[in-house]
Amino acid sequence: MISDQEPPKFEMEESLDLATAGLTGISLGTAHNIPALLMLNIISGRKLTQITGGKSLVQEKLGEKECYRLEGLYGDEKMTLWIEKHSFLILRIVEQVTLDGKSHTQTTTYDPTMNEEIPDRLTDKLVEGEWDRLKARTQQAVEPEQK
Repeated sequence: MISDQEPPKFEMEESLDLATAGLTGISLGTAHNIPALLMLNIISGRKLTQITGGKSLVQEKLGEKECYRLEGLYGDEKMTLWIEKHSFLILRIVEQVTLDGKSHTQTTTYDPTMNEEIPDRLTDKLVEGEWDRLKARTQQAVEPEQK
C-alpha cells in the first residue's frame, strides 16, 4: 500500500485482503471486483456473482468480441457486465455509483489475457515468503472443498 505521506512510501499491509480493501474505496470498487472473483477465499466482501435482479442475457458485440450483456443490481446500484462469449472473461463493467448524493456512471474496460507467461521480473520483488504464504492459504481454503 502506498501512504499519503510526502514523499509517498510503500507500507506493508497485514494481508492482501486488507490491501485490496484499502484501494476499494478510492477506486469506487474497481480494485476489488476482479480480484474478489479470482481469489474467492482470500479477498473478502461482496462479489460480482451477487448481482441480483438480472435481466435475461443479451448477446451483443463489444468491439469485435461477441459478449453476453448482463444487467442487474449490485447492492442497490445498477450494474451492467459484458462477458466474452467464448472465454467468459469480463470485458467491461458499467456501474451507477452515488457520490455526495449524486448519481454517476463509472465504466471499467478490461483487456484480459489468459495462459500468458509472467516474467520473473514481475515476481522477484515480492516480499520474502509472501508467495509461499499466499499459495498455502489458497491451498488450505481449497482442500476442504475437495474432500
